[in-house]
Amino acid sequence: CNDLSNYSLNNLNKTICVVRSMRVIKTKKNEEMAFITMYDDSSEMDGVLFPLTYNKFKTVLEPNKTYLLTYKVENRNEKLQAIIDTIYNLN
Repeated sequence: CNDLSNYSLNNLNKTICVVRSMRVIKTKKNEEMAFITMYDDSSEMDGVLFPLTYNKFKTVLEPNKTYLLTYKVENRNEKLQAIIDTIYNLN
């Protein structure tokens, strides 16, 4: 596991962090997906769960809980964003 500030761009990363906030939206195809803000002792980062991933993990994902996440970091519109792959509940 790495800190959020110690990621590898476009490669799979693992970190333990807290989900600060979560916003669920509907896509044009009427599927749910989520945008999250996550943080650890080193930094804060925005993340996205696309519909397939969100559907798989929506029952365990809650704000103010600690998780082990695997994700890829992409530079989107001049801002870093984590594309969440898996979520493990540590609470």
